[in-house]
Amino acid sequence: MNIPSSGLGSILTAHRNVIANMNRNFDILSTGTKVGKPKNNPVIYKEIELHNETFRKLEVFSNNLHAAGSSVGVALSSMTMADEQLKLMEQKLRDAIFYPEGSEDRAHHLREYNRMLPLINDIARAPDPGARRLLDSPHDFDEAGDIFVKIAPEGQQLRLRAQPIHVGEDGLDVRLIDDPVATNDDRIREEIIRLELARETLLDKSKALGVDASTIEKSLNFNGALMNQHQMAATRLDDTDLNREAILSTSLKVRQELALNSIQSVLGNREMALQLLR
Repeated sequence: MNIPSSGLGSILTAHRNVIANMNRNFDILSTGTKVGKPKNNPVIYKEIELHNETFRKLEVFSNNLHAAGSSVGVALSSMTMADEQLKLMEQKLRDAIFYPEGSEDRAHHLREYNRMLPLINDIARAPDPGARRLLDSPHDFDEAGDIFVKIAPEGQQLRLRAQPIHVGEDGLDVRLIDDPVATNDDRIREEIIRLELARETLLDKSKALGVDASTIEKSLNFNGALMNQHQMAATRLDDTDLNREAILSTSLKVRQELALNSIQSVLGNREMALQLLR
C-alpha cells in the first residue's frame, strides 16, 4: 500500500495556512483593529469611493452656496444702508421746504441733499464682488447682472437675480437738485415723492433678494442632508462586520480540526501500512 508523502505535505501546508489565518484574525479581533478591510473587496471599495466622491462633489456645491449666501448677505446689508441714506436725504428735503425760496438755509439743505445722493452709488459698489454684481450698474461694472450658482452634480443652477440700487435707469429713480438757490416748494415736493417711490422700489428689491437668500438656505440644508447620508453610508461600509468575522473564525476553526483529523488519518494509515509490511 503506497501512501505518497506529497499528500501529507499538502495537508500540512493547508493546516499551516489555516493556523496563520486564524492567528491573524484572532490577533486583529483582540486588538480591535478592523478586519476584512473593504479595500480588499473591489465591489465594496468601489461603492465606498462612489459615496465619498458624491460627498466631495456636494461639498464643493455647498461651498458655492455658502459663497453665494455671503454675497447675498452683503447685498441685503447694503440695501439697508441705502434705505437709511434715502431717509436722511428725504429729511434734508423736508427741512429745506421750511425755509423760504432763495434763502441760504434752504440752499444749504438742498446742497446737503445733492452731496448725499452720490453715496447711493458708492453703496451699490459693495466690497464683495458678488454683491456688487447684484447691486451695481452694468455701465459702471461690466460683470453686473444675474449670478448663476451650480448647486448639484447633475448641473442644476440657482439663479440670483440682480437687484440694482444705483442711481439712475433700472436702479433708484432719484436725481440731483439743479439749482439749490432757485428751487421752489413744488420742486422739492416732487423730489420727496420720488424718494418715497425709490424707497418702495428698494423694499421690493430687498424682498426679492430675500427670497433668493431663502432658496440658498433650503439648498444648503438639502445638500447637507445628502452629504450626511453619503458619509454615513461610506462609514457603514467601512466598518467591520463583527458577526461576519465571528463566522469566519468559526469556519477557520472547523477547517483546522478537519485538517488535524486528516493528518491523524494519514498517519494512522501509514502506521497500519508499516505494520502490514512487517
